Amino acid sequence: MTTATTTAVTTDSYPAVGRGPLQRLRARLGAKGSIVLLLLPVWLFGALHFGPRAGLVVAASVAVCVAASVVPRISAGQPWQLLNPGTVITGILLGLTLGPQTPMYMIVVGGLVAEIVGKAPFFGLGHPLFNPAALGRAAIALLEVLDPPARAELGSGASPLMVTAGGNPPPDYLWELMLGFSKGAIGETNALLLLLVGSAVLLRVVIKRHAAIAMLLGAPILVAFMPSTADIQGHAPWVHHPLVYLAGGSTLLMALFFATDPMTTPQTRVGGVLFGLGAAAIGVTGRLYTTIPGCEMWGVLVMNAATPALNRLTGAARKATTSSPPSGRRLAVLDAAAEDASVASFYAKQPLDTTESPFAEAQDSAPWRTTPSRRFTGSSGTRFDVLRHWHQRSAPEALLSLIDRRGLRGRGGAGYPASDKWRAARAHAGPRVVVINGQEGEPDTFKDRYLMERHPHTVVEGGLLAALAVDAGEVHFVVKADYHESRAALAAALDDAHQALPGLGVRTRLVAGPSLYVCGEETALLQFLESRRGEPRTRPPFPTESGLWGQPTVVHNVETAAWLPSTACTEADDSVQRRDRLASISGGVQVPGVYVVRPETTLRQAISMAGGTPEDLEPKALVVGGPGGGLLPPSLLDLPMERSALRREGASLGTASVRVLEEGVCLMSEVVRAVSFLASESCGRCTPCRAGGAELSRLITSLADGTRDAGSMAELDGLCHALVAGSACGLGSSLPGMLKSLQQHWPEILQAHVDGVPCPCCNLATHGSKECRAQYNPTQHR
Repeated sequence: MTTATTTAVTTDSYPAVGRGPLQRLRARLGAKGSIVLLLLPVWLFGALHFGPRAGLVVAASVAVCVAASVVPRISAGQPWQLLNPGTVITGILLGLTLGPQTPMYMIVVGGLVAEIVGKAPFFGLGHPLFNPAALGRAAIALLEVLDPPARAELGSGASPLMVTAGGNPPPDYLWELMLGFSKGAIGETNALLLLLVGSAVLLRVVIKRHAAIAMLLGAPILVAFMPSTADIQGHAPWVHHPLVYLAGGSTLLMALFFATDPMTTPQTRVGGVLFGLGAAAIGVTGRLYTTIPGCEMWGVLVMNAATPALNRLTGAARKATTSSPPSGRRLAVLDAAAEDASVASFYAKQPLDTTESPFAEAQDSAPWRTTPSRRFTGSSGTRFDVLRHWHQRSAPEALLSLIDRRGLRGRGGAGYPASDKWRAARAHAGPRVVVINGQEGEPDTFKDRYLMERHPHTVVEGGLLAALAVDAGEVHFVVKADYHESRAALAAALDDAHQALPGLGVRTRLVAGPSLYVCGEETALLQFLESRRGEPRTRPPFPTESGLWGQPTVVHNVETAAWLPSTACTEADDSVQRRDRLASISGGVQVPGVYVVRPETTLRQAISMAGGTPEDLEPKALVVGGPGGGLLPPSLLDLPMERSALRREGASLGTASVRVLEEGVCLMSEVVRAVSFLASESCGRCTPCRAGGAELSRLITSLADGTRDAGSMAELDGLCHALVAGSACGLGSSLPGMLKSLQQHWPEILQAHVDGVPCPCCNLATHGSKECRAQYNPTQHR
């Protein structure tokens, strides 16, 4: 029996680390592996303190969780991993909250609830709502209520605070609590060990530490100021000793290992602090004023349930998508009510099938390698034949030289040579990582989604080829969370890859990325993968030197990965440069879709590929390169889709998107939409983008309303210059792109709005009319 090494996850916690021995160990183990390692001393102490039975209780909890995660997958014939770190963590934490006399049937029920119910995506969230281990412990607590004899024998599995009436030991018993001479749950008796382990977790492993810190600080403060409860519940007077409460209760364990869960705790720092304070308040109040055991656990679960509201309250859910999973296997046109009707991507109704396109539909799963010149020697047309060849050959330098010779460049927008990235990563000591960026947050662009849904095996093969070339041990495929079908297709392709090449030795992860435009930038994406705020990093160091976890990282766009298999075919002609690329063509064309273009392909030819405009009418304008690109007039239809040519005319190639605007569209409204979108997507890291983007959006909106005076033009020019010169990444510098191209090609339109005369573009009498405002209304955006 073999196990596949593919792991599909929603998010993960990957802290950046340095290059010392401990940091390298942390990088190799990952966040979850490090937590498992740190929990082992707590498990061992519990076994030494309570005896072998305590160690067996934790081991049984782990075994039940592992079985609950593996057995269903084996039964369904799906790939499985025996000791998944996340499952092991759940089992250990659940076991540490139990008493040494816990009956086996309770352990089984708790493990099943934790692994099956606790890890099931909650309705509408796409991820679990409750911490799995805490939810499993809650199930056991309910069983204790239903089985009084067992509860009496267990002492409710609670901490020393609840062992006897009056609960707390006296203050002079503090050091005995710290060193572990008290009865209680298996993992709660040695406060000193928990503090040492928890400090390592907070400092070196997890990112979401604010909830834990707030809980640890909030609980003692509340205890110190709460009114005495000796006459209410019979608690001893020293129950109000803050340090005794912290050392002798469940707060340490719950705060350090349950309030740092990246999935069920708030995404923002403010939300994390509110989460920790809320859990502390519930725990302390319940402990002092009721006889309910395990109040800290219930506090964590209550705050888990409040996490979605905390995210909305603190702004983390601002970018949440409202779209539902596509129902069919083809690309769907998004409902304008669900997505922004102004700058949303226009997905293809009918993706183009052409014999000239290497992505044309065919019976083969990799149809662009169905001709002899693009097929691997001796291939029978099976999947992953190019990958299999290079894996068997074990010649990464030869693969790198071949890609270099054939001139493959990145397709994510920058056009950086793939081989140069590989060499830069190989120049630094491993372990190395490859990240395939499937975020595709650029409006008007949908080529990556087309590739992931129609040609997932080709994308996976390309990512694994890049891993072979740089000798990377891991490949992370990051796909935007609302691309449900794309992730499902890639997951199936990853399973096929590991079954076809079981000895590949490359671990793969499929991660649901955030619905954040800025996380399409490679360093911002790495920040997200490390569970940090999604914002671009300062360079140097570049990702190829210090990327994910501080290790050399190669980040490729999905299309770049998709071109790799055909480029790496040994029989392909070296004299033919790989200059083809995919273009997303939408708007006022007959057949919007994904098309193959070359640098010499003109805009007119690209529109013709998409069936031309309705009734062969000349377009009013073209949006090239998305909201950060530019507007081009119909007089430039014969301009080639080449970077320098487009740049001279105030546009950019970007991700090669072209949207055709028809008559009746107000170009000023297009500028307002673009600026509003980019300003709202700023990560806020740098002042020019954060403040300048908002100000530019405000000014251009007021200009479109006709409410600004003639001095606005100079103000706009100065603001645009500051954005381009001072922004830390391309988002801020691209904010004025659409405005500058309007000023370059249609100066009369901008001047009309400045002067307050009728708009020559939309032919409306006044700019402030309801009809004109409806065309660019920013409230329609998200």
